[in-house]
Amino acid sequence: MKKIVMTAAILLSTCAAFAGNENANVEREAYNMKVNYYRLGSALNLASDQTDKVEYIHDNFCNEMRRAAYAKADKRQAQMQKAVSKDLRYMRSVLNHDQYRTYVQLLNATLINRGLL
Repeated sequence: MKKIVMTAAILLSTCAAFAGNENANVEREAYNMKVNYYRLGSALNLASDQTDKVEYIHDNFCNEMRRAAYAKADKRQAQMQKAVSKDLRYMRSVLNHDQYRTYVQLLNATLINRGLL
């Protein structure tokens, strides 16, 4: 009887450990900001010279968000805010006023839908 109880306890603790790792992976997936650049370009009505710059800026943003996903919980929000503000600052220099406004709306919607804001 004692062996059965111990075996059940070990199985339950192992399952709980796997569930905890799965939850962390789901949370980290929310920080994945990869986008389809063709659709982003058509939504923002980008000119050909803007496309490469936007892709480069957004790739840097994705890398910073990935670093924020793996940061400690107490520093994660600060790193995410830093990444977002840096992304917006760089995008502002590349996009015109209407494109920038649309980009901010898309970014806000994405962050809210993923539960990051």
